[in-house]
Amino acid sequence: MVRVLLKPLPLDGPSGLLLGNVCTVALTGWWLVPWVSRLCRPWLEGTASRHHQRLTLASILVALGLMLQLLRALPATST
Repeated sequence: MVRVLLKPLPLDGPSGLLLGNVCTVALTGWWLVPWVSRLCRPWLEGTASRHHQRLTLASILVALGLMLQLLRALPATST
């Protein structure tokens, strides 16, 4: 996905790959992982009720399905 966003930039292959990796790691490490960890804290710590466990599992499966559909909708890139 990051490659599609960076495609308009005048970068050669290795530079685009490096910039894409930096953006992806920064996005997941500083924003996405802490946010999801706070949301799922009871489930991760094993203190969630049975209902909360099912709700968390369902939300993870829905998120994976949405990501799959998003990635399918993006144009293919060649390496």
